[in-house]
Amino acid sequence: MTIRDIPLNRLEHSPLNARKARNKDRVAQFAASIAAHGLRQNFRVHPTGGDKFGVVIGGTRLDAQRSLLQRKKIAADYLAQ
Repeated sequence: MTIRDIPLNRLEHSPLNARKARNKDRVAQFAASIAAHGLRQNFRVHPTGGDKFGVVIGGTRLDAQRSLLQRKKIAADYLAQ
């Protein structure tokens, strides 16, 4: 297994993720936690072609980070782990 940092703007939802819908309240809770403490659990990803990676495990965390990006709390090149 290889662990590496991948910029947020290179991550996308994977069709292999079992969850297709995400709870908005849970996304907001994750966003607050990430803003306060950083990301505490790594994503599980796979290459999807080009320089993108599909998030298989961690879709709610991905949505939380995107929420922080929209609110300009983090940058598009924020290093997700």
